[in-house]
Amino acid sequence: AALLLVLVPRLRVLRRGEWAAAAALALAGGPVLIVGASQLLAKGPYLLHAGLVLGTAALVLLAGRPSALRGGRATAPPARGTSALLALAAAGYAVALASTVLVAWHWGGGPALAPALQAVGGLALALVVGAAWPRPPWPADARWQGGMLVGMVVAAGLVGVFGGGAYMAERLATVSGDEQGRWQHWRSVLSRLPDAQARWLGQGLGRFVEAYAISADPGTRPGDLRWIDPDSVDPGHPGGAHSGGTGQRSVARLIAGTHVQGWGELLRLSQRIDRPAGLPVVRLTLRNADATELWTEVCLKHLLYSDICQTAHRKVPASAGAWQTITLPLGGGALPGDVWGLPRFTVFSLATESSAHPIEVSEIVLTDAQGRQLIHNGGFAQGGARWFFSSDRNHLPWHAKNVAVHLLFEQGWVGLAAFLALTVLALGRLLLGRARCHPLAPVLAGALLGTWTVGMVDSLLDMPRLATLLLLLTMVAATLPSARRQRG
Repeated sequence: AALLLVLVPRLRVLRRGEWAAAAALALAGGPVLIVGASQLLAKGPYLLHAGLVLGTAALVLLAGRPSALRGGRATAPPARGTSALLALAAAGYAVALASTVLVAWHWGGGPALAPALQAVGGLALALVVGAAWPRPPWPADARWQGGMLVGMVVAAGLVGVFGGGAYMAERLATVSGDEQGRWQHWRSVLSRLPDAQARWLGQGLGRFVEAYAISADPGTRPGDLRWIDPDSVDPGHPGGAHSGGTGQRSVARLIAGTHVQGWGELLRLSQRIDRPAGLPVVRLTLRNADATELWTEVCLKHLLYSDICQTAHRKVPASAGAWQTITLPLGGGALPGDVWGLPRFTVFSLATESSAHPIEVSEIVLTDAQGRQLIHNGGFAQGGARWFFSSDRNHLPWHAKNVAVHLLFEQGWVGLAAFLALTVLALGRLLLGRARCHPLAPVLAGALLGTWTVGMVDSLLDMPRLATLLLLLTMVAATLPSARRQRG
């Protein structure tokens, strides 16, 4: 469809003989290319389609801008060679349409042919009618065509989101339940403001997590992770002095929440690592007052939601206050490599299902099949350096799920009013004020409006980097210099 936008105004300069040559070339060469691509290469249909689209686009660029048109026809003959390039582009576009049907059949089989033929038939009809119509069906202006292309991309995205599977339909079906759950969560958050002073000035930046944990219902208490002072650790545990440290040791204390525990709800102690060769083995030095279910995993993962994992699960008996060392070989298939040079991050995680008694971990050693040690600061000599925590699906204990509610809790009505006033000032300058003609105005306005749109159902500001970025963008927008509209 994008090629159609630029092809039709240019193909109007072709004469009947050149159209006949393009049709003959497509009919003669198209079947050979399609049969060869589908029979000789495993991904032949995709490669053929990409090559035809890129090749047609290259021919259009080489042909240059269309000649001036009057009454829908060229006022002067096209430059030497231009007609040949455009005839080749027309033939390439026709075969590219046929390859679209081939891709649909290769991916979806027989059921995909009917909708593919409908789409391709519509594009082919638009090409023929647009090139033969007495007047150009749309402008040849690059700006107009670019705007139309953006509109098509947005439309394609909407079709993919709402028609490409059941995920969005399922999400929309749960909107009512999600809304009730969020309203209940917001009321619960604001009920944790103890007095009038807290309502006006807030509880302070970063205080939401501890306030929620302290006042949570017995059945919804979140998990807890902390590093114990080295002085409180038994110096005689079998881990000994940890290499690479300062001689002092910390211990990670981890306990699960009292809510329903599932794969996504576990509170994980995690570290991003190099991808292991083969199946790794983890060795843990820990103590626990009660038997606990212990999970360890190495997964392809960025921040949340694991993809492919190597895992180990074991019920660890109580150690009666003594340190014990356990070894867990991880099972599963080999982790795949990067795709097209794009990194796929690998994360090691440790979690416990016990909400009654914590486990204390003094050392984590992870080695792969080549004997490489993959964990940094495994003895916690530098405290929490290199380590972070996550809970893939149990998100409510960590933020307020609404920017306004989060600001109201942390900074009170004063902080919320100040932030809203600054945002209104920034958007006013970008949309209605003197800065509306500045080249950065659309970008900044889109960034601020997008953030606040997502902020209606998420907090965003609980992450310092995002909060700093939003403040910087808002200040840039509020102080953007005025720019006069350029008249052409």
